[in-house]
Amino acid sequence: MATANDFLQFLFDLNVICYYEQTEDNKLFFHWCFKDRSYANISPKVKTRVNYQVFYGLAKALNVGQEFKKKRT
Repeated sequence: MATANDFLQFLFDLNVICYYEQTEDNKLFFHWCFKDRSYANISPKVKTRVNYQVFYGLAKALNVGQEFKKKRT
């Protein structure tokens, strides 16, 4: 990957991550690549500088979202 945005787009294309926005009525709207894809838009672009979420089926395998206690020596 040449840039961080290319890597972000790669993860979005593979549906590893999604991004979400808050609507006017304070509900969350999730954007997944497979949902945003259509015949007119084969490769939807991921937005930058928004909130992202890792696919819940992969979150545990990737060890994201948890803090670990440091061992005392």
